[in-house]
Amino acid sequence: RVGDFVAVHGLGVTGVVRSVDEGSGRLTLDCGGKTLSVGAADVEVRDAPAQPPGRRRGGVETPPADAGWEINLIGQTVDEAEAQLEPFMDRAVLAGLTQVRIIHGIGTGRLKTAVRQWARRHPQVASWEDAEPAGGGPGVTILTLRG
Repeated sequence: RVGDFVAVHGLGVTGVVRSVDEGSGRLTLDCGGKTLSVGAADVEVRDAPAQPPGRRRGGVETPPADAGWEINLIGQTVDEAEAQLEPFMDRAVLAGLTQVRIIHGIGTGRLKTAVRQWARRHPQVASWEDAEPAGGGPGVTILTLRG
């Protein structure tokens, strides 16, 4: 429900529910000043802390330890890759990253196309480009995130 204090499974963050989309089952959370959209099944209602937690980088008390700036999707199907992109982006945004690298390889181009279509729809992505040749060139997409 709106106003509930929740913990997000797998991300190690907590937040307050700001809105609920009954049709899709998605919740919009305020995680210390960062907005996060998650499925209702991905959270657990918790008791609100006695005092608000201290603010740290990005407003998150403790950024997830696995919030890397790079994900390797080579060898995955488009569906498998897309399932990993949203939690990867959530961790990156909550950690305050401004750029991330998505390694998709060259192959048939389907994975690169899917990554860029996903990026076009994602509200935290400001722009994307191929990596420099020494950094993977067209087999790697660099996303610049909104600040």
